Amino acid sequence: MLSINFKSIFHNSVRFLLTAMVCCLLFVANVFPAYAVTSSPTEGEANLNRIQDKTDEIARSKPLNLEETIEANKGGLNEVQGAADEQKMVEPGETNATSVTEQAKKFFTDLTK
Repeated sequence: MLSINFKSIFHNSVRFLLTAMVCCLLFVANVFPAYAVTSSPTEGEANLNRIQDKTDEIARSKPLNLEETIEANKGGLNEVQGAADEQKMVEPGETNATSVTEQAKKFFTDLTK
């Protein structure tokens, strides 16, 4: 009888601990996105508003010819952004990421070993 009572207490305590862990995990999963939003809410907004204003201005004007388009681009990404934030962009060659085909080849070679 004592072993049955011990098993029951053990199972109930394990069940309680698992429930508490799941509740903590759900709480943390809900808190972190809210924390990320409030970390710096106005940092990127001014830059995006400036780009949006220039986009609206270009959309209202007449279409540019080729020379005007090249002048407006100024070697940048497009007519609106120009060269803004070009240094923040990441080129595929600058990363050490592997492509999906390389990952699949590695997976299948590891699988057949």
